[in-house]
Amino acid sequence: MPTVTSNGLNLEYDRFGDPAGPPVLLIAGLGSQLIAWDEEFCALLVGGGAQVIRVDNRDTGRSTWLDDLGVPVLPAVRDGLIPPPYTLADMAADAVGLLDGLGLAAAHVVGMSLGGYVAQLVATEHPDRVLSLTSIMSSTSGADAVPGSFTDEPPTDLADPAAFVEMRVAGLREISGPHFDETRARALLARMLERGVNISGRIRQAAAGGAAPSRLVALSQLSLPVLVVHGDTDTRIPLENGIRTAGATPGSRLLVVPEMGHELPAVAWPVIATAILDLVHRRPPVDADHGGVPSAESGEVCVQTVVPGLPDVISSIAAELAGDQDWGLECCAGAWAGPATLLTISATVSRVAGRPSDGPSLVQRRISTVRDVIDFINRLRPAVRERSPA
Repeated sequence: MPTVTSNGLNLEYDRFGDPAGPPVLLIAGLGSQLIAWDEEFCALLVGGGAQVIRVDNRDTGRSTWLDDLGVPVLPAVRDGLIPPPYTLADMAADAVGLLDGLGLAAAHVVGMSLGGYVAQLVATEHPDRVLSLTSIMSSTSGADAVPGSFTDEPPTDLADPAAFVEMRVAGLREISGPHFDETRARALLARMLERGVNISGRIRQAAAGGAAPSRLVALSQLSLPVLVVHGDTDTRIPLENGIRTAGATPGSRLLVVPEMGHELPAVAWPVIATAILDLVHRRPPVDADHGGVPSAESGEVCVQTVVPGLPDVISSIAAELAGDQDWGLECCAGAWAGPATLLTISATVSRVAGRPSDGPSLVQRRISTVRDVIDFINRLRPAVRERSPA
């Protein structure tokens, strides 16, 4: 694969699709490599007209390893006793340097997990280089982040590759949710070992993430299209983090993927890829009759999720449960296994939250409104199950 010099480092990347298509930059998570973005998922984006760029972050895969920086003590970094060897802002600068090396003025930036932190920083610190932001299973970091319950300890060396694979599979099984594909996970880990797994680099990246301050305020000042994707069974970075990220960001769309933990299961690829392509091509998430894309000025939020069942049935039940709530409801056939409906709810903050304009800040009211919509969806799901034909 080709490499580019960025921020003084060599970054390996690959590229799919028509070079004239809108560029979509995919940033992987903690210790992950560019191959964490499955080729079939990338093909869905390419099939939608995008050119896709995957990259090995610094300290991973075949990009530059920074072993001369040593291995930090993570608790000391998190407690502010020592600085991290590098910061998330440095990793964001790497991504911008990659765009420079590829001759791209800007790109649609997509990041998952720690890669979502980096993507958020690219957007907040280099907004002129970002056409849209997609933050997948990430948080706003700092005091505004809600910690997860993941207890897996990373391996300390690779003396026994088979033991490394077993430890990683056990960790992935814990956090991935009911659609975990062990065969696919083992194949990915084998490819990662062949390309180069950097244990020390993973710890340095974790230090950068652990030392990062909150981005909540910076996200609230964005004026570009934003998609937030989160699974409702994510224990590593719980859904509340997606709610806060979406609530903080004006005019954003939150896609809640059912039964998705802290990974991208194959069953979710079509609906996630479609949502990203909607952002890339500026397609509204709801019908024009319901207000189109939520605007930052009107203080609207937009939440989407997939509900098993037929659109007509779900639309009827959703309208009944919503009552006199001034919500825009849109139901259409969902990209999911079996009969499913993609439910879109657009809500105006001041009306739905029922709070006066001189109450909490707009960011806090947006977050509260997103929670209101999520609570509604959690009531809708069992009602649909009870009243749908067997």
